[in-house]
Amino acid sequence: MSFNGAFTLSQGTDPTSFSLTDTSTGSDPSLTDRRVYLYLADGTTLTPEGSSTAYIDWPIVSGIGDVFDLTGILQRDYSINISVQWISSSPLPDPSTYTANQLYTFTANLLSFCLGLTQIQSGNPILINDNGYFPNRNKLRVFIDDAINCNTYNDQFNAQRSLDDAYKMQQNQKAYF
Repeated sequence: MSFNGAFTLSQGTDPTSFSLTDTSTGSDPSLTDRRVYLYLADGTTLTPEGSSTAYIDWPIVSGIGDVFDLTGILQRDYSINISVQWISSSPLPDPSTYTANQLYTFTANLLSFCLGLTQIQSGNPILINDNGYFPNRNKLRVFIDDAINCNTYNDQFNAQRSLDDAYKMQQNQKAYF
């Protein structure tokens, strides 16, 4: 029987965290470990503060079905090429696969910021009449949508550029909103 590594990703209500679930098929009794690489658009890897490796260790507990929570790792939104490697002391021959990749563009931090703008706008309805507020609000939303669209077409570089532009607006909200 072959082994084919696979995973799914989910993000709950905390925009700084996400979870990976091992959805591999087949079996390899020689599996010893899993490694998670979070490749950013600039080629660097995102790791927890103080990490001395380019990867994050995901120990094997039960194997298929294991859930790995990456808590507090996303201090802002990124487009990340997530690569998971399954380490085997005696890998099975083809058609087995021990690496799975998925591009995921996180937007929950920026969407949370947009919700905050909606709440401010609700408390101050005349804000939308300000000459710069509404055009800047639309520009922010376009950047978020562009990042999502770029992810659909596996364009990590431009997804990240759009996130960066939106992040600049978020960081300078007094000037824009």
